[in-house]
Amino acid sequence: MSGGICGAGKQLLGLCAGNYCASGGDGQQRGNGRLVEAALREGPNGTCAWVPQRVIRLPSAAYFAEFSSLAFRGNRTLISSRARRCWVSFL
Repeated sequence: MSGGICGAGKQLLGLCAGNYCASGGDGQQRGNGRLVEAALREGPNGTCAWVPQRVIRLPSAAYFAEFSSLAFRGNRTLISSRARRCWVSFL
């Protein structure tokens, strides 16, 4: 990629709402959270799209049925659930 309209090196870290990045029964299996790392890429028609690069497993200590937010501050990572629970880890 030459850097064009999509820019070079843009990355995104997304938190899946359900466990295993799934919905339904599989998505409710606690302790199986996932993050998805994606890179912004330019397609053949010149449009930009986020392309998944890898899936990162969360520690099973983040024992939630659903995930709602992800935050970073210094060397700390916080993940919260819709049930108003938080998991904090140090990088």
